Amino acid sequence: MRDRHPLSNPTTRALRHVLVVSLIAVGSIATLPSGTRSLLLEGRLESFAAILPYTVWPALRVWTFWTVATLIVGAALLRFEPKLGVFDAALGGAIGLWVFAYIAGNAFGPIGLFRAWTVWTALAVVVVWLWRTDLPKVVLRSPSPGLRLTMLAVGIAAIAVIPLQLGSPVPPHLDVLATPASAQRIVTFGRYLPFDNDPYGYWTPLAQCPALELFYALLALGSFTDPAVLAMSAAMFPMTVLLAISTYRFGRAIAGDITGGMAALLLFATILMRMVSVTMHGRTVTFVLAGTGLAFLLDERRNRTRVVLGMLALATAVASHVIIGALAMAVAGTWIVYWLLDGDVPSFVAGLGLLAGASLIALPTVVIGLALHVPYPALALIQCLGVVAIVASVRRLPETCPDRTRTRWLAWATTLLVLSAFAWRPHSLSILEDRPDRFPILFASCGLGLATMLVLDVRRRADALMSAASLLVLLGIATEWACVRSLPKFVDTPVGFALADILYKIDYWYPYAFVFPAAYLYGRLARPLPAGAPLLVLLLVFVPWRDNAGGNFISHQIAVSEWWAHAIGTAKGGYWWGAESPRWAQTPAELELMRILRGEIAAGRITLATHIAHLTPHTLMGKNVVLFSMYTGIDDDLYVADETYRLDIGGTAGSRLRRADPATIEEAFAKRPPYIVIHDDPVSLAAEAVVDYEELFNRDGVRLLRHRTLTQTQ
Repeated sequence: MRDRHPLSNPTTRALRHVLVVSLIAVGSIATLPSGTRSLLLEGRLESFAAILPYTVWPALRVWTFWTVATLIVGAALLRFEPKLGVFDAALGGAIGLWVFAYIAGNAFGPIGLFRAWTVWTALAVVVVWLWRTDLPKVVLRSPSPGLRLTMLAVGIAAIAVIPLQLGSPVPPHLDVLATPASAQRIVTFGRYLPFDNDPYGYWTPLAQCPALELFYALLALGSFTDPAVLAMSAAMFPMTVLLAISTYRFGRAIAGDITGGMAALLLFATILMRMVSVTMHGRTVTFVLAGTGLAFLLDERRNRTRVVLGMLALATAVASHVIIGALAMAVAGTWIVYWLLDGDVPSFVAGLGLLAGASLIALPTVVIGLALHVPYPALALIQCLGVVAIVASVRRLPETCPDRTRTRWLAWATTLLVLSAFAWRPHSLSILEDRPDRFPILFASCGLGLATMLVLDVRRRADALMSAASLLVLLGIATEWACVRSLPKFVDTPVGFALADILYKIDYWYPYAFVFPAAYLYGRLARPLPAGAPLLVLLLVFVPWRDNAGGNFISHQIAVSEWWAHAIGTAKGGYWWGAESPRWAQTPAELELMRILRGEIAAGRITLATHIAHLTPHTLMGKNVVLFSMYTGIDDDLYVADETYRLDIGGTAGSRLRRADPATIEEAFAKRPPYIVIHDDPVSLAAEAVVDYEELFNRDGVRLLRHRTLTQTQ
């Protein structure tokens, strides 16, 4: 037998890839503007080293817990369905923990059984079951080319995300702190009350993300991490890894392995790869569930266990972020309609049952958002009914996929419609109109990819690809058009805010949708140029094609080297510069306030029913704000002195924000709130207004008052 060429050795090949990426990265960094490059190469590391004892151990605990749970759940899935495969079983195990948190939280949270011991007991039961049965033989194969590209994407992301995570005990992005506050409430008080789990108090109930709040609480409970915000930030890197893997899996399902790998690399041309880690909010991390769910549902290798997992993922996506999850559900629903148009009535009927079941599982998030209080255990029973509907429907699903020949015309029509919108770019669709400027690589590559599908592919598989890839974009365009047309009718109303919010969230959906036709284009190039196509993509995402010094970091594509610079600069110096402690988003006095409030909880004076009246000059996170709700989970009733706020419409409609005028304060104090937090005395309270209160804390403009009756009753 002839010796294999030395370059075909996996280790040698990996070293060669590292060398190529290193050369591209160094060249890209060299072309950065000096101000951006200084973020990466300059700055002292003492502050970063000082925070590591607070972030390294939570990271190790969260990563270990999530990994152990993934292995246990994945092994159970593989034992139940050996045909699922090791990769899908592992992916199902990773998102399975998220699904479990959402369903178990509604079932056990209101009665105080959503605890660390419950989670570990459930995992132990699964381990015992696995130990008493024979596991199928697991054959580990070398990674496919597409999976290797995905691993490369993960490695590139790690250079930015791991330092950023270790330097950020609080996620470094504005207006995302309501979610860890809700998770902390579960951790602190040991109960989850669906209609009373918003201690932050800033936003409308429609802005809550119940499944994500429960998942972060589960990570904190299972890893024994407190405060919960540390568990949330410790999940930055695992969530980034899952984003890349789920994107690869979706791309592989609709167009093959290479397209999936290219899709993972092209995530760097979106805002998602960097925004997942800095926000950890539902509007970004939900794409993990959306991609996995659609991949499992659309995969040509129809497997009933995979379909069940996909529908559970989509239902949990809706409960993690209504808008992103609903768009993913719309793609799934349209795909099921295709089954009817293909003449496969049994698949269509089963699909309707799958959609109905997923909708029932997701229903609690709608009920919570609309504040339609229902007694326990109504939500848990509705979710159980949804699970039963999915399992019953999947049993009726034929084991073979329908023939797509009848809807070939629909695939072509959909693709042509999207291409027409790209070429026309109507002014009524203002968001689509600016995409060539904000995402030039993705916009051009997506259009070329769709055109390539029409010209080169006429097989059934290509029809499926065109339908799926075009649907992602077309549904975004249709949703945007409906919102733009309706928005003038509801300006300055809660409905108008909701429509505007949908337009803002489509800002995340569009780049994700562009990825897959673009990945198909570079996947086609990889056939004649197996090494050249990935190299081209790396050059496109690494080279800074324009100057982003004007503050386009959040809304525009930026080069990977620019992302590295911003992320590592934030890791070295912190993000929350409005506070004296830029990593914890609080001053030392405010952190001491948290310690005192936790002591009041331990003493039994503060319970789930406690609300703290909070007088604050502002709620702008760019400034210094007292965030006791995020660190303790206690309900924060805010009275805001800043008169520029409009507190009656939009995202604050239905919130607990109130105007801090004398009449409102007098009315609030007449109800004798048990505790009062005063920040910078924004309304100059007279001494007689708080005569019935004793002062527990007063430092650097932060005061904590407790009603005297609480002391007398102890």
